[in-house]
Amino acid sequence: MIARLDKNPEDIEGWIMLGRTYAIMERYADASNTYAKLAELAPNNPQILSDYADVLAMKNQGNLAGKPTELIYQALSIDPQYPKALALAGTAEFEQEKFEQAAAHWEKLLGLVPADSQLAKSVQEGINEAKLLAAGGKKGSVASEEQQAKASESQQTDD
Repeated sequence: MIARLDKNPEDIEGWIMLGRTYAIMERYADASNTYAKLAELAPNNPQILSDYADVLAMKNQGNLAGKPTELIYQALSIDPQYPKALALAGTAEFEQEKFEQAAAHWEKLLGLVPADSQLAKSVQEGINEAKLLAAGGKKGSVASEEQQAKASESQQTDD
């Protein structure tokens, strides 16, 4: 695959496949380098920007602070309804204890997924937890992390 991309460096689908392969293999540094290249080739693609943010977070033990969050909001500026970006934005806000903003992103996401899906249930749990915490409640679950993972899986199967 790499040899093919060397011969055809503008092959966006090939680069996406390589980036996903690296991510599946947990080679996050290679995946993030691949997505950096993709972001140069297609700077206005919310899928690429969201996937890039996701692999950067994986490279950083799941932390979305910094560059991943910038990429997420760049993706949302291009497509405010992009599901993976909404899921990641909610998680990024949740990490920063901005619970009302997290719930707002996830509520937008909830309107985009099938109501009877497992993802919708997970998103609703995240919204409920964020609202509870915004009202001064205590953290009680890892719904936000589960929801991010499920949204990521769902987005990859939708491509």
